[in-house]
Amino acid sequence: LDLVWVERLAGILTERDLLEKLENADLSRTVRELMTPDPEVLHPDDPIVYPLHRMSVGGFRHVPLVDEHGRPVDWADCWREGYKQQAQGLLAALLKLIS
Repeated sequence: LDLVWVERLAGILTERDLLEKLENADLSRTVRELMTPDPEVLHPDDPIVYPLHRMSVGGFRHVPLVDEHGRPVDWADCWREGYKQQAQGLLAALLKLIS
């Protein structure tokens, strides 16, 4: 996942973009031509269910996280967020068992 920005996030370039848009191994195409412009974004303080919902409903595997000025600071990906949710669920179950 590559994030492209000047003063704010302009787009993202994912392996899916490359697989779907890079025809006949045409390596002369630019990032701007291949990237997904103005992707949906979230903020780092959003609840964990937000990226999971966006990725599930939108069919995304990555959602950029931006600050209050629209500058990228990180990204959420389905594997990392899924593991976080699973870990939170396991912790809650363990706490319930020992209390």
